[in-house]
Amino acid sequence: MKQRFLSGMIMTLIVVPFILIGGYAFRIGISILSVLAYKELLDLKINKNIPTLNKVIGVVALLLLVNLGENLNVLPLNIIAIITLLIFVPLIFNRSNYSSSEAFKLFYCVIFLGIVFNLMLNAYYYNLKYFLLLIVISTSTDIFAYLGGKLFGKHHFSKISPNKTVEGCLCGSLSSLIFSSIYYYFVISNEISIPIIIFLLLLSITGQVGDLVFSKIKRDNEIKDFSNLIPGHGGILDRVDSIIFILIMFSIIYKYI
Repeated sequence: MKQRFLSGMIMTLIVVPFILIGGYAFRIGISILSVLAYKELLDLKINKNIPTLNKVIGVVALLLLVNLGENLNVLPLNIIAIITLLIFVPLIFNRSNYSSSEAFKLFYCVIFLGIVFNLMLNAYYYNLKYFLLLIVISTSTDIFAYLGGKLFGKHHFSKISPNKTVEGCLCGSLSSLIFSSIYYYFVISNEISIPIIIFLLLLSITGQVGDLVFSKIKRDNEIKDFSNLIPGHGGILDRVDSIIFILIMFSIIYKYI
């Protein structure tokens, strides 16, 4: 617990300046996170056979997708087309074990991470207040789901993540609703409506779904954490799993709020 708390404080001290400075500093920070997350996915046992050169090509493709195309409604299809060429054309030149199966795995990793980190970047530029709201929802859900599960957890509801309990999930979502509602009222608008409450609760629940999805990925690959980069927390994907799904949901419904 002490190590987890200390690592959390260090992460906060690193991340907050990037958010406050914004501009190219924030873009560089997101790019670094995307590359670290990319490495964690490629370290999974299902991706072990992808040659180093093709992984490097994947990094270039990933950074293109993360940094180009700034619209929460439109996928940069021209960039995806370039990425497709970068990843699949080497099949006809590569004499190692870079097969079509590895090419598709690399393509899926790049597209998935490119889209979600592009969403993270664009949500920040769309509206900083809303971006911070998403962080409040994700952080409060994670913290209080963890604490609620430790203190009150009795009923386990998923074999995917045995430590997840009904009580923990309820504590996470209800606590998140309280904190995000307070934030929304004082920072974004001085009124709270039923649709906004539903919106905030939906994002918290979506975050927990994301946590379970990534737990399933780890379970399928027989690992506890994606990496040991952050002591007590795991890797980058262990920390952003919930906010990834929150961002996806936000990008779908943001125009209605």
